[in-house]
Amino acid sequence: MTRSPAHRQRASGRGFARIGGFTLIEILVAVLIFALMSAAAYGGVEALLRSRLALAERARALAQLQTCIGRLQRDLRQALPRPTLNGFGEPVPALLGQRATIELTRAGLANPLGAARSRSEHLRWQLKDQQLLRQQYSVLDRAANSAPVSLPMLDQVSRLEFRYLDGNDWRAQWPRPNTTTTSINQLPRAVEITITSARFGSIRRLVDLVDNATAAPVGSGAPIGLPALGGSP
Repeated sequence: MTRSPAHRQRASGRGFARIGGFTLIEILVAVLIFALMSAAAYGGVEALLRSRLALAERARALAQLQTCIGRLQRDLRQALPRPTLNGFGEPVPALLGQRATIELTRAGLANPLGAARSRSEHLRWQLKDQQLLRQQYSVLDRAANSAPVSLPMLDQVSRLEFRYLDGNDWRAQWPRPNTTTTSINQLPRAVEITITSARFGSIRRLVDLVDNATAAPVGSGAPIGLPALGGSP
């Protein structure tokens, strides 16, 4: 039987449709595979971003730790045997140290404009609400209304401890008990610092203190120059 041209054209069209098209199942399988590949790729990118963020946060925390310890060590190395006056006019030892706080006067305060003020600075380090604070006063001999400016140096700190070397003995406070008024300008030979951080565990540093031979009298307000580093008591 001879087919008409129209019949042959319709049959040919049906053949091409079967060869060039996709069934519904094939399309669903392709979509599923694409979705799985996309999810895997997204999960990989997300994991990479989380890893980068964690590394960046760790680097930031490490930089903060190094800055904090470096600042504390510099303060101790430049400690001066210069007693001060508190807000009640009472003498305060050149270095007043407890187990978890330390208060001292240090040299080397920058004065680029040449203002008429001391180049020394009175400050305190202490732990408050898991933050290690550096508190600095604008004057050495304080008035009743003198208040320090607090600078947070390190967070997530669970413990701060100082020990003070007196001769060959370690003490939990400075100055030693029964210190006379005439000897409150004495500094310990060294200070041991222990900082316990949630991120880095316990970190311990030992700082030798510089020994200045001459101490300014209490309340004199006399500027004290930068001490020579590297001395020993």
